[in-house]
Amino acid sequence: MPSDERIEKALSAFESPRVAFQSAIATTVGELDAMLVAGTTGEDEATERTASELGRFASGHIDAQRFAALVAEEPRLDPVAAEAVGRARKVLVEIEARKPQDYCVRVASGDDLTSKVAEAWAGFGRVFGTARLVEAARTGHYRLPHHEPLMSSFPFARWSRAERALAPPLIVDVDGDALQADGLAKFLDGAAKIVLLVRGESPPAPLARLVSPRVFIAQSAEIDVLDQACQAPGPAITALVNESAARFIHDPTKGSTLSDRLSVDFVPEDDPRVARGPISAFRQAEDLGHLRTLIAMAAIGAMTPAAAVGGANGDEPPAEPADRLAAWLLQQADLPTEEAGS
Repeated sequence: MPSDERIEKALSAFESPRVAFQSAIATTVGELDAMLVAGTTGEDEATERTASELGRFASGHIDAQRFAALVAEEPRLDPVAAEAVGRARKVLVEIEARKPQDYCVRVASGDDLTSKVAEAWAGFGRVFGTARLVEAARTGHYRLPHHEPLMSSFPFARWSRAERALAPPLIVDVDGDALQADGLAKFLDGAAKIVLLVRGESPPAPLARLVSPRVFIAQSAEIDVLDQACQAPGPAITALVNESAARFIHDPTKGSTLSDRLSVDFVPEDDPRVARGPISAFRQAEDLGHLRTLIAMAAIGAMTPAAAVGGANGDEPPAEPADRLAAWLLQQADLPTEEAGS
């Protein structure tokens, strides 16, 4: 499938979280408009408007000036803070107007994948940086040297828990020899979703080391897996790889054990012998070996209760992990065991 077509399909699969992110921005822009109107209205103007709203009945009975101060929803902004909020609004409008293709990042051979992803999310993070600036402005704590840079870049590491839950999806069009994915672990938090559209041959198991209990991980040649990734309640990373690479899915919603969560369609038999760009054959083989270890661990966990606990009648205590591993290894080796009473 051509790269452009894969990008379009990936953007379509992740339309929902992208639209949610942009809708949150639109809501914030509306709130800033209200803040700027209320926060920059002069005292006399506010009093006059309040008196008009109260009507003739209140005339002589209610102090319109004091009432206006009492019901004011937003504090007055000093000129410097008001200008800063105005600039923050422009930043939000610019990000809200981005096209779906602006959620896609290109990583070519020689580029650093982690740095590119970090840069992209720091750009989207400006939304959250401006929120901090606005809060400082409305509470009288705005300081230009400290708050102004928040509108230029706001890295993922500084996002709050709530902000990470609103993270926009990121589609990454990446050359196979730039697929060093280990560094992406620090972004797998909240509801962050990363899609890696791999061009050409890649290392066989680039995502294996990212497998952890509550993260959706998929290496697949089938683009339909993106719908599954989008529905994941937590963070997710998916690589659409060439069919020569390993293909597996780790889905946290499938159960509490690795054997429940991990399904494997294909694992290359041979270790890589040549480097791919900066990724040495040794590192590729280590990642592949890590995947094989995960598969072995899942197989142990999927053993029958009798084999796992060491007693067919369930009258013996559960075996220690080392004992279960030994039993599994014996089973794989098909070694003869002593007959009872020999």
